[in-house]
Amino acid sequence: VGGREAVVSQGIAQNAGEAGVGSRAKDERPLPKGAQRVGKDVWFEIALTKPLGIKLDHGPQGPGSGVGVGGLVEGGSAAARLEEVLEGSEPGMWVQEGDVLLSVNGQPVKRDLDTAVELIMSAESDVVTLKFSRATRGNVKVVFPGGLHVTAPRQAPLKLMAEKIGYNWQDPTSWHKDEATGEVYVLSNDECVAGILPSVYARYGEDGMRNGLGDFANWMPLVLKQAPEEYQKSVEEWEAKR
Repeated sequence: VGGREAVVSQGIAQNAGEAGVGSRAKDERPLPKGAQRVGKDVWFEIALTKPLGIKLDHGPQGPGSGVGVGGLVEGGSAAARLEEVLEGSEPGMWVQEGDVLLSVNGQPVKRDLDTAVELIMSAESDVVTLKFSRATRGNVKVVFPGGLHVTAPRQAPLKLMAEKIGYNWQDPTSWHKDEATGEVYVLSNDECVAGILPSVYARYGEDGMRNGLGDFANWMPLVLKQAPEEYQKSVEEWEAKR
């Protein structure tokens, strides 16, 4: 990133409350149809056709601690569903890394991987209804320009996520925008992370994050577009105040 952009970005980040970069304290977009809040999680059902293409893992504490999603396999219906959501042709929930499987065709998996696999394999129909749980302060699906996407852990620096999948976040500018929330993401800033609205973090810091301010609604993908016009506008506002 050029020196001028780095300096301007730092100055705007320090004065985000005055610069007009974002204005909301929380992302309050409604849940998709069929999803519901349960405590600090979002529960949702999704019907998929075999082959599902979902890699299931034991929970973080080993066997019996839950059934988590470790990844998706290309060619499976879960990956196809994700692409439909990202393209906007099919609104609703999708399956991503970090989701927790709760039931198969209404039958609880009892936090056990072997039970989950058996229920899926023994299902008579090719269409299987799965219920998942997603932590509202968990992973975020991030979509960069060009359609490249990654499942990012909460608070992962977005520039590192971009580099992980080969997206050049510096060309032509590190400034990006999520049109759904109006938030501007300056990827050169290490504090520009997944799962937190950047304007709220700039204003309140870690103290604000503890009480739920600034949470990104991770039942929606974070779709970033290049925003050189936002950079230029902010340059003009910043220099006018110098």
